[in-house]
Amino acid sequence: MGLRIRRFREEDLGAVLEVERASFDEPYGEEVFRRVLSEENIFLVGEVEGGIVAAYILVLIRQSEAHVLSVAVHPEWRGRGYARELFEHLFQEVRLLGLERVVLEVDVTNNTAQHVYYALGFKVGGRLKRYYQNGHDALLLFKELDP
Repeated sequence: MGLRIRRFREEDLGAVLEVERASFDEPYGEEVFRRVLSEENIFLVGEVEGGIVAAYILVLIRQSEAHVLSVAVHPEWRGRGYARELFEHLFQEVRLLGLERVVLEVDVTNNTAQHVYYALGFKVGGRLKRYYQNGHDALLLFKELDP
């Protein structure tokens, strides 16, 4: 069975936080997810067999673009193309909203994520110095979507 992508539900929060903590050295806390949920944004989860939340993508909708706040695949489920599936689903939803641009930041040292993003057609739009708490720079990436 592959990944089943659906909208986030309140009962997913614990599983999403588990994926977040397993994926990042500086994970977002519950309050960040709750704040974002109170607005009109896109929050998708990817389930595997047994209803296990293996991945998620959280996207802030702004006037002219979709800003990926966080995307993660639990380490146990990596290497299966789940991030690509989440992004392909996201691109469809963003187009339906009439938006044509997706942006995100990625740590300059995260070569694995960069490889995925470049394969999806993202391009470098800039560099944010000392963006992360650990002092690392971030690359600002963007993708223009065809209507």
